[in-house]
Amino acid sequence: MLSTAVLQPASPTFAVTTCLLALLLPASRRARWRQEWHAELANLPTRHTRARFTFRVLLGVLSLSVTVRRAEGGAKARSSG
Repeated sequence: MLSTAVLQPASPTFAVTTCLLALLLPASRRARWRQEWHAELANLPTRHTRARFTFRVLLGVLSLSVTVRRAEGGAKARSSG
């Protein structure tokens, strides 16, 4: 299934928003989450729903970052041990 980010042209606002949010994530995971968030934003019908989604992501991105970093650290430890 193709993401809507592929099917619709990128909005500069979406690009900036997703880029800024992704900076809190490990570099190896940023592109994947930027695509995910961009597709989600592209599907939301109104400015209000996009703002609410962005706010919710902002509230959760720090927790996501910690979770992803822990998972990456655990995977590295298992592969080297």
